[in-house]
Amino acid sequence: MFSIRMTQVLRTMIAGGEVVALPARVSWPVHRALAWLGEEAGRLGAEPPFTVAARPDPDTCVAVEGVEDALAALFDEGFFVQFGAGYTARWAVDPDAATTARRDLLREDPATAVLLVQAGQRLATWASTALKNAETAASSWATTVIGPAPTVRQPPLVVLR
Repeated sequence: MFSIRMTQVLRTMIAGGEVVALPARVSWPVHRALAWLGEEAGRLGAEPPFTVAARPDPDTCVAVEGVEDALAALFDEGFFVQFGAGYTARWAVDPDAATTARRDLLREDPATAVLLVQAGQRLATWASTALKNAETAASSWATTVIGPAPTVRQPPLVVLR
């Protein structure tokens, strides 16, 4: 098996796992899926398609080196399209680019292909959870109760002379 670049791993993993969208501001699902891929490849005795260099990180729990740059490169090349803004912004996967990436998955050996698809399925689950949590939090910030009368009636003001 040959070693492939991080952008190619992400592209193939996202397409193989049928990931619909990723949260734009949160990258922990991607780091977690790649860390799982490296651990699972080691557990099965297979060679991972790339070297997993993980380190502890306060934002993502476990950070895999090169992921942030690879995500930015995929966005720049048009693999992702941004929708929304702020906390609920998401990167949707371009369906045409995903089709091409799924074809690249067929060039991998079967053991690597299975690992990439399984990691992509985990990524799809975790990304969906992160998107749902962001939407829930954003909607809870926006809710306010406005009624015709205040909830606590105040006594009339007394004028002092």
